[in-house]
Amino acid sequence: LPFVASALSLVCAAMGCADITLYVWVDDQFVKANKKWITFYYFIELTARLPPLVYLQYFFQSIACTDPPCFPAAWLVIFGADVAVIVLLLLSSSPALWNRGCRHLWKQLCNRVLQCVFLAIPLFIFNLVMFDPGMAFVRVNKYYTFIRLAELIAIFVSIYATAERIDDQSSQWAPFRTPLVVEMAVTASVASVQALFVWWVIPRRRMATLRDLL
Repeated sequence: LPFVASALSLVCAAMGCADITLYVWVDDQFVKANKKWITFYYFIELTARLPPLVYLQYFFQSIACTDPPCFPAAWLVIFGADVAVIVLLLLSSSPALWNRGCRHLWKQLCNRVLQCVFLAIPLFIFNLVMFDPGMAFVRVNKYYTFIRLAELIAIFVSIYATAERIDDQSSQWAPFRTPLVVEMAVTASVASVQALFVWWVIPRRRMATLRDLL
């Protein structure tokens, strides 16, 4: 029952992400013609993203840490690093910002940084701008999948390394060793499918849509 409930919640979340992309963020022919593919992509992305974060929360909150600040520290490191990298990518995609006069440069830069931070927060969970063809998101979409794969590896390595240090047959960690390995294998498989979508399926679908329009 928990597995079914989790799967249904991921499906609902994926449909919500697709609706946000279609009706709020992007309005082009490719998104309208491929809503099912977009929904399936977001289902794959959320499946590869949310379970490791939940496992990270449970592990550091319930098993590894007896000191309460330990769990927030683990999350803050991942969240802060992710937001910082996304903000830098968004800023690097705005070359016109650096061509303004010195008088208004800092004001424009501060406004742009705030905009990027607000946008980077939802991007921590899913790639809201994945199907946006705008030049402002070219570098984010180019490196987003690499960033997620690197974070995924870092999450599992940190959990496993910490668990090995506290390992004890009588500890709470022992029953979760096998589930962690299974979770790693499943998440790696789903992440591989996500990468296939990003680098092969979606570009081919976009090219097919452009040919139909022409």
